[in-house]
Amino acid sequence: MLSPDYVRGVAVDLQKNVLITGRFADFYLDIDGYVFPGDQISNPNCTSGSGFFLIKFDSVGTFQWFQTISISKEEVGLSVKTDKQDNIFVSAFGRGDTLLIDTIMKYNLPNSATLLLKYDPNGHIIWQKTFGEADHVGYGDTEADIDISKQGILFLGGTFFKQTYTMDGVTASNSTIYTTEPFVAKLESLNNPSVGIQDFYIEHEYLLYPNPTQDKVTLELNDEHSVYNLTLLNAQGQFVKEWKNQKGNISLSLEEIQSGIYFLKISNSVSVEMARVVVYR
Repeated sequence: MLSPDYVRGVAVDLQKNVLITGRFADFYLDIDGYVFPGDQISNPNCTSGSGFFLIKFDSVGTFQWFQTISISKEEVGLSVKTDKQDNIFVSAFGRGDTLLIDTIMKYNLPNSATLLLKYDPNGHIIWQKTFGEADHVGYGDTEADIDISKQGILFLGGTFFKQTYTMDGVTASNSTIYTTEPFVAKLESLNNPSVGIQDFYIEHEYLLYPNPTQDKVTLELNDEHSVYNLTLLNAQGQFVKEWKNQKGNISLSLEEIQSGIYFLKISNSVSVEMARVVVYR
């Protein structure tokens, strides 16, 4: 162990599933005997073995899935909440030039930022936002908590360190530079895609399960009539395997694939999507 693993946030959804978020400090994450590679194992450009995690267990404690943020230097999950549709909202801290959040690449992040992430109940990213870029030196001086009202309004509370802190064009000022000041922000209705809270919205045209997996995944495509080409890439974007001229529900064998994080490129004549696949042994 490099330093302690810890949980910063816990939530229970309407189905009594349990979600936890926090930070793992070693180069691997071990969940009930399932071992998943950390950032540096799959991404040699990452300089730290530590990372953000979001893990879901069912109502009796059986592991369901996990998510992490890759490539960055340092990340930690700070708070987690769920809404009436069991979507998952996470506040987090990220530090690094590039973040890979499920299938979303976030480039040119100056030094650090507070992250606000929305996942669906299956762990797919729906949208992400960043606030206060370059405000914090490290996660040790970062606090961010979220709550959701009965009306579906999300509130974000936290601290900022420098003289100004900008969220969606609204700037708060610090009375004294380099002292920590608190803030509370109201982020409008979560169900209204026209409000400022929403940077990205992804409607996935597929269902991929089980994920993580040991030997195979099933891909259910919403468009049963289109023909798809499927390409498996490793974390460095290198070709691993492909399946051509596929349609409908497809079983993909991964028995010969080594443990790690991969990306499945799903393309037809009109669209391209990327799905994150975790293989463990």
